[in-house]
Amino acid sequence: EINPQDTETVELGNTVTVRMDNQERTYTLVGPKEVNLAKGYISHVSPLGSALMRTRVGDKTELVLAEETKIIEILAIS
Repeated sequence: EINPQDTETVELGNTVTVRMDNQERTYTLVGPKEVNLAKGYISHVSPLGSALMRTRVGDKTELVLAEETKIIEILAIS
């Protein structure tokens, strides 16, 4: 099990709370073999996971999808 030491920036193993589409959501960044969407475990190499990597609390980042771009605000990292 990954035990992240750094909670200043989003890295593999961190749990991050974000605001997207006016909703707060919480995700944990995991390796591709550990993905479990029901638990909020997303791959760090997925489009959303990649957008979150190395961001900090207060940052806003873009998730570029085929038909739209979503703005994601980083609220908390643990």
